[in-house]
Amino acid sequence: MENLRLDNVNIKGNDNVGGIAGILTGNSSVVNIYSNGTIRGSGNFVGGVAGSVSNNSSIDNSYSTGVVSGNSSVGGMAGHITNSAALNPHVSGSSPANRVVGSFGTGTTNTLLGNVAFSGMTNRDNTTTWASIGAANHGGADITAASVRTDGTIGGRFTSANGWTTQNGSLPGIGDPVAIPPHLQTTD
Repeated sequence: MENLRLDNVNIKGNDNVGGIAGILTGNSSVVNIYSNGTIRGSGNFVGGVAGSVSNNSSIDNSYSTGVVSGNSSVGGMAGHITNSAALNPHVSGSSPANRVVGSFGTGTTNTLLGNVAFSGMTNRDNTTTWASIGAANHGGADITAASVRTDGTIGGRFTSANGWTTQNGSLPGIGDPVAIPPHLQTTD
């Protein structure tokens, strides 16, 4: 899948629930996609873009901005993720849960590289305390709401050369820039 947007859709399910796909497997690739709906799973493997990513599948240059909740293995994104952004206001689930990815499936080769996450994202305890913070870790590197608002490329990750329409003061979009969601409009 490439150059796809999912606007303001609320998705509910049990296991393997995602804003774009429940499960990516068999060398699938998600590139230049964003999801800004609420994603709720009553079970395991829940993510803003994909619930579960395995078998050399990947998510690249994508972002998610909606609330994500589930039971276990919950993240703002999910899977093999590079140059992406988890800009969700809240991600909750029991362990493991994290800003970018909750956990990796067994027997898969996964990569986390160049990812960021909204520094004000809250967890199930309504705090902003997360483990494994860093661009190559489950929590992603911190990015503030102010940085997101002033740089329409989210730190150079989403550019016109990669198929995005960008404008400072907006999120990158496919076709048109995307309005900044309320949780990223506040001053930090």
